[in-house]
Amino acid sequence: MMMSGKPVEGINNYRSWPKYRPGYDFPFDGCEQWNKKRRVVPEDEAYFNRTDYEQMNKEIEESVLGFVAQLGGKSQN
Repeated sequence: MMMSGKPVEGINNYRSWPKYRPGYDFPFDGCEQWNKKRRVVPEDEAYFNRTDYEQMNKEIEESVLGFVAQLGGKSQN
């Protein structure tokens, strides 16, 4: 997450802001315009165009649990 300033090549790697998905994400003030204003990095858009939300959630959960296990926390099993 970039709080202020500008990206520095080779140091900071800023991703696209996630898309708002009506009917899936919680609505918020400005959600109707979010997708038009969001930061877009073309290389990220294949991920944000996915609609297999159940599989995406599973992948995220596996990734987080793997990271926690590396830190010595709960294993994936």
